[in-house]
Amino acid sequence: LVSLTTPPPEDPPEPGPAVRVVALRNPYITEIRVRRAGETAERRFPYARVGDTLILLGSELGAPYARVALGELVLPATPVRGGRLEVTVPDAVLPSGDPIPPEQRVQPGMRTVAAIVGDAPSPLRLARSNDAVVMIVPAVTPPPVYTPAGRTLRISGRRRTAAPGWS
Repeated sequence: LVSLTTPPPEDPPEPGPAVRVVALRNPYITEIRVRRAGETAERRFPYARVGDTLILLGSELGAPYARVALGELVLPATPVRGGRLEVTVPDAVLPSGDPIPPEQRVQPGMRTVAAIVGDAPSPLRLARSNDAVVMIVPAVTPPPVYTPAGRTLRISGRRRTAAPGWS
């Protein structure tokens, strides 16, 4: 029972253990654009080929440590500004020069894309964004050639199909 007439203590209580709190702001992807290899213009649709640059736009994407998960492949990304990350779709080699195993190479089809950002590469200090979707398409070079006499359509390029043994 506390009496209302009891005077307050002279000294404040001793402080307890210090707890550091860091507010996490989750990154969020709102749009994906594509810059074709060798071009400067950004395209506002998420269709990319090997060698193209994916541009992720959104919020909280700028951080000292930035990666982009393209399917199962995690790639180093370039933070351009706080709301923009860029990453090039690799072929068979990572930007570090390490080879990508054939079963992990990016193949045609829909792939999820997510930003992984933080102030250090420690798993406890990273935040992962929402998943967005990009369509990886084959690169056809030069244009297909149709020969009416032989009823042949010859298509050359890279990543035409994900079938084993095809490039």
